[in-house]
Amino acid sequence: MLGKLLTHLSGHNDNQQLVTHIRQDMRELYEQIEHLRSCFEGLAYPFDHARADISVADFLLKVLPDAENPVALYEAADEIGHALPPLQARIIGRLCQIVECVETHYGLPMLEDPPEPDVDLKDEDDDND
Repeated sequence: MLGKLLTHLSGHNDNQQLVTHIRQDMRELYEQIEHLRSCFEGLAYPFDHARADISVADFLLKVLPDAENPVALYEAADEIGHALPPLQARIIGRLCQIVECVETHYGLPMLEDPPEPDVDLKDEDDDND
């Protein structure tokens, strides 16, 4: 939302309501980023990394942005938004591996692969060629 508001600011710097709204969004975004970093600060990054002592907070965002710099806030949120989903996927994958090991250890049968979807993935435009 901050990015969209900032695009409206260009040429409308005298719109005090818009400026007030942007400042409010900046404060909220900074608080969310700060909270997220503090939640992950003491959690070691669970995968191999060039830096052996990296925390999840450092992996997601190297440094907190300047709370008064809208571009820095936007870029920090974008950095987190690009780093978090792949990290979540890797963690879920690792948990699945652990579960399979535990199930195998206790002699439980492996689950069957899910059935293939009944969806035609062929591009509609291919029919017209």
